[in-house]
Amino acid sequence: MLPEPPTATTPTEQAIIAAYLSRHTTPARQAMRAKFEQAADPDGILSPADRARRVAELRREHFTRLGQISAAAKRARRQAEEDRRDGDTTDERHGKGAL
Repeated sequence: MLPEPPTATTPTEQAIIAAYLSRHTTPARQAMRAKFEQAADPDGILSPADRARRVAELRREHFTRLGQISAAAKRARRQAEEDRRDGDTTDERHGKGAL
């Protein structure tokens, strides 16, 4: 886990922090790209342009799914908080009592 970077107040400080974070996340980004490339062209027969297009599509789909999962989790948390505030202790969707 990376330590918390200091708060940047100037453009120079922002650039230094961005470079620091980029250097530390490069291996993960490269690994993710390799994963998408393998999924897009497992046999290695596509042209670089076709492979790049398919990789871009897989990345879009992946991050769209992550966004949908995140949004659903936020909705569920918000609903649970509203239910707690309103004194509703029943989870009607599952017929269970308070969590």
